[in-house]
Amino acid sequence: MTKIANGAISKSGSSEAANTVYTEALASVPQHLRIQVLYSDDDIVVIHKPPNLRSVPGHASPTKSDSEAVTTHNKRKLEDNENVVVQQQSLTKNAETMGRKTGQEAWIAAIQQLTSEEQIPTKNTSDCPEDKIRIQTCLQRLAYGDTKNNNDKSKLASIPRKLKAFTRYVERNHKRILAGSSLPSSMQNANDLAQTLYRRIEQVQKVLLNIPQSTSKEESAFGQLELLFSSSCSSSRVDQSVFVVHRLDCETSGVMVFARTSSAAATLSATWRSGNVTKVYHALVKGWLKDTLDDEKSYGPTPQNSGEIRVCMAPHPTERLKWRVVENKGESDDTKIKTSKTCWKVLSTKHDISLLELKPITGRTHQLRVHCAYRKSPILGDSLYSTEDTLFSRSNSATNEGDGLVDRNPAKCHSSTKQESSELKQRLCLHAYHLSFPHPTMKEKRMSFSTEPGWTYK
Repeated sequence: MTKIANGAISKSGSSEAANTVYTEALASVPQHLRIQVLYSDDDIVVIHKPPNLRSVPGHASPTKSDSEAVTTHNKRKLEDNENVVVQQQSLTKNAETMGRKTGQEAWIAAIQQLTSEEQIPTKNTSDCPEDKIRIQTCLQRLAYGDTKNNNDKSKLASIPRKLKAFTRYVERNHKRILAGSSLPSSMQNANDLAQTLYRRIEQVQKVLLNIPQSTSKEESAFGQLELLFSSSCSSSRVDQSVFVVHRLDCETSGVMVFARTSSAAATLSATWRSGNVTKVYHALVKGWLKDTLDDEKSYGPTPQNSGEIRVCMAPHPTERLKWRVVENKGESDDTKIKTSKTCWKVLSTKHDISLLELKPITGRTHQLRVHCAYRKSPILGDSLYSTEDTLFSRSNSATNEGDGLVDRNPAKCHSSTKQESSELKQRLCLHAYHLSFPHPTMKEKRMSFSTEPGWTYK
């Protein structure tokens, strides 16, 4: 059995050594975004995920700043690898104003840009200016042949986008591309020429595709586990893989389980599909109304303060990230409509703020958030489904004494930057409080874990 010391994973040695491993592995992660390991063995690892941390790696949000970061990163690589500058203003303008392109569209646009813009060396290298001119001429002839009309796109679509096919294409047509001139001094054959031309086109194409940057390992619970396992000197396991079983929204905090073997992942996934899992969430909502739906059925000891929500859900027709309740099945494509069910119970109410216990029977995307918003009582801090008056203001104090809501995130007092402090003041008040499931290899053993949220409700 694996020992846990303050979130560190250790099979031998002292708790102090385990703490050191944990601290060093996640040293680059802000304190308030670090996972905490609750339990680990050879088959599973259970963690507490803080709010505003992704469950699994992905792409950064395609905001303007992200696009600019991608553009800067790719142009820096282009300068370092090829010692040329693609006009910064033109690339940024194309990446932002033209929006997302298909691979073929971006490929053609990249060739057009490279053959219409002046390539200027930024520093002295072994490549002489004459070679730069030759490479530029090769790009022109690759794109347009002998014609001087750079607006003729008829030949651009026939230039292969895959490296192997592109290399063969250049080797077959190298005499036309070189037009009787010799290869640049840094190249020995047509294959070298093909590699150089392809890299230049591909790097500009990536900028024009406007693809968000991939998240780092520190930016997801999955990635942090990989860092933690790879840094743990105590484990003798050769395979340090981590497998996703379920997910929590980035803004949601609470208990999560990951598998450590493919067989355990398959077993746990089957358990989730069968519904042999108990999931309990705590949420703070504003203005919870008990008698707004006719189809509710009570559960628990206080019928007047508990019930069910059963509705159909479907993706929002115009907002890609959102889901909505469908009351008339004719409103949406029947293949996209999903039934959903949530059991709810009011634990306490004060100043129009209610603390709810939510049990999702089905597991639809954003189910709890959509159900609460449907009841006209969105979860506090929900920027996707709530109205302005249920959002925390970044200018407010983290302690809202009037509502009885207190942020008691232990990381808050250690926040070293204004950014971290600001993030702690605004969060979704939805927490995966309890998770119970049978162990994947010891079926007779049922695992149960509970953690408190970073806020408490007085």
